[in-house]
Amino acid sequence: MQSEKIGPLGPVTAGMEDYLATIYALLAEGELVISARLAEHLGVGPSSVAGMSKRLVDAGYAQFNERREILLTESGRSIAENAVRRHRLAERILTDLLGFDWVEAHTEAHSL
Repeated sequence: MQSEKIGPLGPVTAGMEDYLATIYALLAEGELVISARLAEHLGVGPSSVAGMSKRLVDAGYAQFNERREILLTESGRSIAENAVRRHRLAERILTDLLGFDWVEAHTEAHSL
């Protein structure tokens, strides 16, 4: 069972956070976020992206523009930034305090 947090517009699952954080990272890199690119980065199928994209849009965390690119709303961006911040903090704790190498820390931080 996925743990849920309550975002400003309703429950946010770990899966939703993963999608929002990935969209955030792609946008930060200047990439156009389309469903196919998102599926590739997350290692999931197009139907999974379509379903989750609909959930994110319905919850008010994402939107599509006229070219079917996926964009974050202000609420979606806030959730993504918090998820990325927690992930980076966990990585630093694992590397700096517990002596993990970066690859191990990244993998472990994602599971935390």
